[in-house]
Amino acid sequence: MSACEPGNATAHPQERPAETAASELRGANLVLIILDTLRADVLGCYGSALETSREVDELARKGVVFERVIAQCSWTRPSIGSFLTSRYPRELGLYDEKDEILADSFETLAETLKKAGYSTIGITANPNINGAFGFGQGFDRHLDSTTVFPWMAIGGDSYRDKKLMSAKEAFQAALKYIDELSPPYYLELDVMEMHEHFQDDSHSLIRSEFRDLYPEQSDKAYFQSLRQLSVDVGDLVATLEMREEFANTLFVLVSDHGEGLGDHPDVLDSRLHGRLLYESNVSVPLILYAPSRPADWRSRVSNAVRLLDLKPTLLDLLSVPRNEEDRGVSLVPLMRGQKAPAELPELFVTETEFRDYQKIGAYGTEWKYFENHDQHKGLPRRELQKIGVKENGTLTDQRESQREESRRMRRFLREFEDRFQRRPPTLRSSSLTEGEIEQLEAIGYLKKNEPDRDE
Repeated sequence: MSACEPGNATAHPQERPAETAASELRGANLVLIILDTLRADVLGCYGSALETSREVDELARKGVVFERVIAQCSWTRPSIGSFLTSRYPRELGLYDEKDEILADSFETLAETLKKAGYSTIGITANPNINGAFGFGQGFDRHLDSTTVFPWMAIGGDSYRDKKLMSAKEAFQAALKYIDELSPPYYLELDVMEMHEHFQDDSHSLIRSEFRDLYPEQSDKAYFQSLRQLSVDVGDLVATLEMREEFANTLFVLVSDHGEGLGDHPDVLDSRLHGRLLYESNVSVPLILYAPSRPADWRSRVSNAVRLLDLKPTLLDLLSVPRNEEDRGVSLVPLMRGQKAPAELPELFVTETEFRDYQKIGAYGTEWKYFENHDQHKGLPRRELQKIGVKENGTLTDQRESQREESRRMRRFLREFEDRFQRRPPTLRSSSLTEGEIEQLEAIGYLKKNEPDRDE
């Protein structure tokens, strides 16, 4: 268990093990591609037979696949905030999507790498992690989504009128920024093809050549989006690999959360994300690929891990000192076939507060336990579900037959909540900062001396 997890009262942060990284990646570039809303099991390298992800699967074949990764939240801002800082969403004060921001008191991966001498580039197609919400911290160049959702009073084109940035556009912008800076590089890219899968033609990001694929699938647009995104990711990696300054690079493919699709038919409002903590929503892919792959890397890691562990793992691989306040642990020992770090807890916590929904859960090796602090139709107040089984609310709840396991996991959550108190949110000011105004003026969304807009 971690020094900060329930049940461990003796370990201290200063007792963390020494860095374990191989020297091959010391000072390497880091390219972190966040495939927003991609659940793990639709990828070929995670068992899908649909052949939707040929290029991603090839990177996985040459890299390391973490087979079971649990996100700490099932919607974007708290989840990405969590794995970029290695802190729990409740510690960050990220709960609601309206005006809550990632406070600058938390050190992000970009900030850590910038202090270590990296040129830092961030591009997001998801306005939920625009700079206005605190996610521009630590970047030399940061490109926000200039299309924003209608409830966001941060300036930009309304989503009612304009679709989001495509992955191709984001990747082209990244290449432009690379030419303006010097290595080593940290690229952080969030792309939205999977998130937008259900949209009509006015907002869909699916190109025409992919729109006739998988006609037999009930969620064919989700798989079409994945096929397109896999091609685009493969093209970006191939392009970067041809550049001399990217000869030594670590590529990371990850998702912030998944998507319910049709897995939970008797649970109301379960097709998308944020409302549940089931595996469809929090079981995400994590693939690490390095062209100069260290010889001691395993191909696959079967141990369950957390997104919370991503930041310390990447810093360890790059031989960059980590922040002692990070809650996660380095997974490099697992990549080398060694035993799991002692600080990795027995149970993994995930929680969500999304609109009218509020839940907390714990994942173990055999069971997953949830407390639903809302009035979600189709769900009991507390439920115990089997790992690896598609959950269907009350109909698949095993709490009555596994009372002791339910009590054990419930005790764990109480200890977790006592240890990690909920931090009050940091709210975004109702008016734009001077820096935000300058950014909007530079891209033409505000005129000089024009008041900021509410949409």
